[in-house]
Amino acid sequence: MGQAQRDELRVAGRVWLEVGERPYLGRGRIELLERIAETGSISAAARAMGMSYKAAWDAVDAVNNLSATPLVVRTTGGHHGGGTVLTEEGRRVVDAFRAMETEYGRFLEELRASWVILTSAEGAPRTSARNRLCGKVSRCVEGAVNSEVVLELPGGKTVTAIVTNESVRELGLAVGVSACALVKASHVILAVED
Repeated sequence: MGQAQRDELRVAGRVWLEVGERPYLGRGRIELLERIAETGSISAAARAMGMSYKAAWDAVDAVNNLSATPLVVRTTGGHHGGGTVLTEEGRRVVDAFRAMETEYGRFLEELRASWVILTSAEGAPRTSARNRLCGKVSRCVEGAVNSEVVLELPGGKTVTAIVTNESVRELGLAVGVSACALVKASHVILAVED
C-alpha cells in the first residue's frame, strides 16, 4: 500500500495576496506584522519567528513598497529611543487578512464535506451548488425511528432534516461532524414558523 493510501486525504489551501504578479501578503508576512505590533521592533519580531533581521527587514520593505500607504513605520524618541510600529492601515490590513483566512477556512470545510459525500459511495449523486448545503451538525435528536438533524451553515443559518436512526449511524452524524444536505427540488416542503 502506498503512502498516499495510508495517509488520510484532505482538502487544503492557503490565502495569499499578490500585487500584479509580485507576492504581497501571506501567512508569514502577516505573522511578522503581528509580531512587530506586539514587540515594537523588527529585530525582536524576527527573533520570535526564527528568521534573520535582514529577511524580516526585506519583507517589511517589500510590503511597504507594494502598499498604497506604509504598513510599518519607525518611530523616534521616547523612553527607549523609538522603535517600529504598525500604522493604522497596517492594523486594518492584518485584521482584514485574518478575517479572509477565517472565511477561507469555512470554504475549505464545505469542500471537505463535499469531498466526503461525493467519494463515500460508488455512483454518488452528482450535485450542484443549488442543491447542496454544507456545514456542521449542531444538533442531533434521536426519536423512536427517526432523528432530527440540524445542520448549521456558514453564516449561522440552519437546515433541519428528518433522517432514519439507521442512516444517522451509517453516516456517522453527530454534533460537530461536517456534512452536506442534498436537496431534491421535487421533495422540498415549505412551511412558516408558528
